[in-house]
Amino acid sequence: MRPLQRAVYRRQDLECIISPKSIAVIGASPTPKSLGNQTLENLRHFDGPLLPVNGRYEKIGDRPCYASVSPSMPTAA
Repeated sequence: MRPLQRAVYRRQDLECIISPKSIAVIGASPTPKSLGNQTLENLRHFDGPLLPVNGRYEKIGDRPCYASVSPSMPTAA
């Protein structure tokens, strides 16, 4: 039996992972030392839009916080 062959990905196939235009942080949090807060902190120098997502907050720091990644969902109320 021959082993399965995997497709070889080209850089252009992986561009959205290697160089994203925006990043949504699911579970973002204002709580110091939480995973969501540390992730936002680690990405603070990212050049594109950094979008916190957590239905419990209207804002995290100076950024609006979104209730969902769904384009039809408004920000938290």
